[in-house]
Amino acid sequence: MSLHYKTAGAGAGRTAAFTKGINGMPTTIKFGKQFTRSPFKATRKHMRIASESTAFLPDVLQACFRNDRKALEESRQAVSELAADSGDLLRELQLQLPDASGIPLERRDLFHMLEMQEGIVKRMQEITTLLLDMPMDVPKDMHKPLVRLVERCVVATEVAYEIVKSVEKVVEAGFKGAQVEAARQLVQDVMAIETEADAISSDITRLLFAECREMDPVAVVFLYQLVGWIDDLANFSGKLAIRSQLLLVR
Repeated sequence: MSLHYKTAGAGAGRTAAFTKGINGMPTTIKFGKQFTRSPFKATRKHMRIASESTAFLPDVLQACFRNDRKALEESRQAVSELAADSGDLLRELQLQLPDASGIPLERRDLFHMLEMQEGIVKRMQEITTLLLDMPMDVPKDMHKPLVRLVERCVVATEVAYEIVKSVEKVVEAGFKGAQVEAARQLVQDVMAIETEADAISSDITRLLFAECREMDPVAVVFLYQLVGWIDDLANFSGKLAIRSQLLLVR
């Protein structure tokens, strides 16, 4: 079943989790404003870079189908530049993140979110490098499901970016109000998209194994890796969503 993120459903059972602060007690303190240098702006920028990198993926896939090496090289260069910016910003954030003592946001959860964001950029860099360095003929019957997988993974990272933006709003709202429900909905949406992407990935893998006897064994190996790496983009987004929820219930 196709899922579009703005219309995804959400379970009501997790709403309460977003409305609690430290030790499960309600809070109205605007903790984000206690920071001398809030990490949220840079964290948001970091995730925007991750989302921008995955936006190249549909064109990268079509270039792979056409065996257009020039287009692949251009995409790899663009993604590599984004990866460099992402790495610089990550190092800045690692110095900027506040100590966990005295605040309701666990340092380890913030770091884990950043790791997932950085993982998205690095995986995109690996995908573009793989397709350029290891040209492969993708069986025609795999084109459509691969396009669908890519579309779902790109949407997953877009929604993950919305989650990162919502974290700041929820913290500043004191873990209550309309921002809480919006954040909860986004988490549910990403988890549903990740599930759908995993199912599409499994379908593609079955197609690949069904045709592997007629294909170059090396191509089979790298095509299998490609499918897994694309699916990782949705998986990273899903882990980021889970961690953001854990962060907000501290």
